[in-house]
Amino acid sequence: MAPDETRSAPRTFPGWAVPGVFVVGAVAQYLGAAVGVFLFDTTSPTTVAWLRAAGAAVVLLAWRRPWRMRWTRRSVIAATGFGVVTVAMNLAFYEAIARIPLGTAVAIEFLGPVAVAALGSRRPRDVLALLLVVTGVALAAGATGDVGAVGVAFALGAAALWAAYVVLGTVVADAGRGLDSLAVGMGAAALVLAPIGLTPQLLEDPSVFAHPATWLLGLGIGLLSSVVPYALDQVVLRSVGRARFALLLALLPTTATVVGFLVLRQLPTAGEALGIAFVVVAVALGGVERRPRPDLEPAPKGTDMTDLLHLCSEQEWATYRAAGEIVPPSLTTDGFVHLSTPEQVHLPANRLFRGRTDLVVLHVDPEALPGEVRWEPGVPGDPASMRFPHHYAAIPVSAVRRVEPCPPGDDGLFG
Repeated sequence: MAPDETRSAPRTFPGWAVPGVFVVGAVAQYLGAAVGVFLFDTTSPTTVAWLRAAGAAVVLLAWRRPWRMRWTRRSVIAATGFGVVTVAMNLAFYEAIARIPLGTAVAIEFLGPVAVAALGSRRPRDVLALLLVVTGVALAAGATGDVGAVGVAFALGAAALWAAYVVLGTVVADAGRGLDSLAVGMGAAALVLAPIGLTPQLLEDPSVFAHPATWLLGLGIGLLSSVVPYALDQVVLRSVGRARFALLLALLPTTATVVGFLVLRQLPTAGEALGIAFVVVAVALGGVERRPRPDLEPAPKGTDMTDLLHLCSEQEWATYRAAGEIVPPSLTTDGFVHLSTPEQVHLPANRLFRGRTDLVVLHVDPEALPGEVRWEPGVPGDPASMRFPHHYAAIPVSAVRRVEPCPPGDDGLFG
């Protein structure tokens, strides 16, 4: 790519289209779950959940190829732990929907993230949201009767694991690898939890594994229920931000109920419908997030946010272009990519690259960044009050608007 050549930013959607895109992801997620319910006639729910994880891992690993990135032991352990909790949550959820309606199970499952939001916040609205979801869960669970008691117990277990998912997800979000972490996590979890996922079916009817349809359906469930929703979530987040995305999550219990009715012919009782409605209101009120992300430090007042700049050598830029993303050593050593504003860029240039004649400056579109930007202090030699933008994720090459040479002056300094 020649200097000043412009590349397109990652795809976003206009505001009016975002709810539809989100619903497409939600429908895909619960259609995958509905396909899983049909498999319960021949396959253990726990095994179906494991097949979903294995299928998602195959698709994500083939798509993302995370081995191209630099991974530290800490980031691998964090991704693996996150994946194990995610798959365990799905195991409990699938055992729940084998016994109670899909919409009811989803509503009960929301108790976990709503509780995390309320316990980690002092806002009265979060406490009210928790009270509403507890009421909704009690109504929905009570309406299932004794027959669904075991299913409710599994759904509550899934809720607890979703709470752990939110907490552990913060660590993964800090590592800034998104879909790559999900690929590594799902792959590792599928291996770690294989004995738990496969044993029930091996004891009951191992012949199921001899049918190619079993593995193909598992691949399809993983694609529908994990890959498509997560990928669309990233586009929606870039399009509308965290606050509106959290509000959109209120559509999930309703979507699950509609899919359960249309595909599985599960008509909720009055008690279940009322309980689901309470949960929808609670999620809309509290703004629960499905994908945990680190807190933002606001940009200093008056900062020019038209472009954020990253310095690298011409050879490094060629490597990044070939890989499709900017992954400097600092992402492994410090956990973030160093960026600067146009007013700041001379400071790291002079500190790190004085006299270098092979530098280029990458102009990065802040709106196209997939992770969070935190404004944090620089090194002790920088002005004490100055904070620099740090991006806690790899940067896609498509986020680079243009590339310019960065020659030093006659004295070797950058001005």
